[in-house]
Amino acid sequence: MPRMTARQLDTWQGQVPRQTVVPVPCCDLKTWLKRQRGSHRFYFQDRTHEVEIAAVGQLWRTTDTALARRALAQMQAGMSGSDPATAPRLLAGVAFDPATAWAAYGARRFWLPEAELRRVGERTWLILYHRDSLPAPQAWLPEPSAIAEPPLQLDMPLVTLQHSVSRADWARRVDRVLEQIRQGRLHKAVLSRCTRVRPAVAVEGLDWLRFWGTRNPGSYQFWYAPRPQDSFFGCSPERLFRLQGTELRTEALAATIARGQDPEQDRHLARTLHQDDKSRRENDWVAQAIRAQLATLCSGLDVAESLDTVRLSRIQHLRRRMGGTLRPDRDAFDVLDALHPTPAVAGTPTVDARALIRELDGYPRGWYAGAIGWVGADAAEFSVAIRSARRCGAQLCLYTGAGIVDGSDPDREWQELDDKLASLLPEV
Repeated sequence: MPRMTARQLDTWQGQVPRQTVVPVPCCDLKTWLKRQRGSHRFYFQDRTHEVEIAAVGQLWRTTDTALARRALAQMQAGMSGSDPATAPRLLAGVAFDPATAWAAYGARRFWLPEAELRRVGERTWLILYHRDSLPAPQAWLPEPSAIAEPPLQLDMPLVTLQHSVSRADWARRVDRVLEQIRQGRLHKAVLSRCTRVRPAVAVEGLDWLRFWGTRNPGSYQFWYAPRPQDSFFGCSPERLFRLQGTELRTEALAATIARGQDPEQDRHLARTLHQDDKSRRENDWVAQAIRAQLATLCSGLDVAESLDTVRLSRIQHLRRRMGGTLRPDRDAFDVLDALHPTPAVAGTPTVDARALIRELDGYPRGWYAGAIGWVGADAAEFSVAIRSARRCGAQLCLYTGAGIVDGSDPDREWQELDDKLASLLPEV
């Protein structure tokens, strides 16, 4: 397939790509993706397991939202009448903060892959994007051995485990945020920790992701490798937004407590979380900020009256569901710009919280706590990129965060980081 130059990659230049769709038997998309070579490999699965995407290459890319919007509209216009399940989609990733983006990933990226396996429900397709000659579909078809999911084995000791911040320095950072809150400059800021680990045996990011997915099957799964030996991946419980037609759904996911050792203790801890004033305020700050943004996007709002509980393998969260009907003059790109980053991963006010995070975190977040997903002409879905890691060679950097509000205790917040880390490792 002809490769595009960097200049050509940022514009259609009148050459709107074409799409070839081939139905294929159901297969394990992670296995297929592991066997592909080259750069810009991508995986995404929604938390209901209804939609799954594995993709390879970049036929076209842009960092410009307006250009991505036009490009998608042009592609869709040339394919009217096609099955909505196989409609063109741009894959996307956005950094938490453009000022702390990773060079290989960029601050924002939308792209059209060369080849994509897409599963929607029980149906799976191979989708090829091309400009001139049709590539041979046979080269991309899943092999028979990829039909079944391979057994999962991920149990090894860790050679090293090192945090980016000491416990004493963490306490000083939390105190700094609390001081800003007392002075009325902030309501909340989300501090984070990077934990570097080196397993005794090298494990690919997709295998880590498969392991995490078995622990937390109700979470999003995502993986992106811009180049060999460098990948970012995660198993996130948090939806940034889902758009289907004009129906927009999002949520405020904030406040954390551990799971119990037995059902009775688990229920007791959940009640404690719901009754805790600090936890409810932490969730309320997120919900209020999202609701304010929804008011600029939607003609009608739907906000759940009560909080529910999201239970994961080691921890549980408070969640308030919300959504609305998207206005005719708004689209998925507007929603992405308005909602990211939410106070669940940044704080509020967002600009001030991000500035303080930039000062205190001590490392570049990159795509951690960013947004990752896909966008189509009339549908889109993005996850908040938490419970995540970056793999560089044999080393993993695991990311965890905690929201700091009035009443936060440094020791409790450190324990929250450890609880979240425990859900990412076979052993800590």
